[in-house]
Amino acid sequence: ERDVEGRGVYQEDGSPQKERLRPVPKIEGIICALCKQELKAAVAAGDGYSYCRQCVLDWFRSHERSNSDITSPITGEPLSVLLLPNLNLREVIVSVQHAIPAWDEAERERVSLRQKIQRLLGTQKPKEVNPGLIEAQSEATYFQMQAKNQQQEVLRLQMELDRYHSFMEQRDVSGRGVEAKAAELSRLAAELRSSMVEV
Repeated sequence: ERDVEGRGVYQEDGSPQKERLRPVPKIEGIICALCKQELKAAVAAGDGYSYCRQCVLDWFRSHERSNSDITSPITGEPLSVLLLPNLNLREVIVSVQHAIPAWDEAERERVSLRQKIQRLLGTQKPKEVNPGLIEAQSEATYFQMQAKNQQQEVLRLQMELDRYHSFMEQRDVSGRGVEAKAAELSRLAAELRSSMVEV
């Protein structure tokens, strides 16, 4: 349990318990719905969702082999084979990957400083001011701020990703309207050709 002074987690014998590194917060929207892994060569499909390029191509081929209509893995609705490189999402994933080493380094520094503070507090006499403790606490505060900045960057990337998904959903709705209009124009063109043959 954490003591009343918030000095850390202790074992039953009173010795500090080794603190674990906290993982990078999970970011929704960068996982492929097919392979359940981080997106690789992300592409946007007609259903408004993004997939690994290889995963969605394999999905298309499996439908072709079974001679069945291609449907969305998410919605189950008919799906066009048109794929577009999702460049914005790829940039987000690269940013996340670049942020992971900085996060891990900040976590290692945080744990190291927390352990140093615990050791100093364990050897400190009552009411004695330890200069080393003050310095360690200052460094801990600095690295806590760095970790907080990393968290804010992760949240910013999540917000950017959410905005992109919203845009893709709107594009999907408008795209269906364009497809319907194109089908109507094709029908009218066929009727026109038929009438010209009759004349």
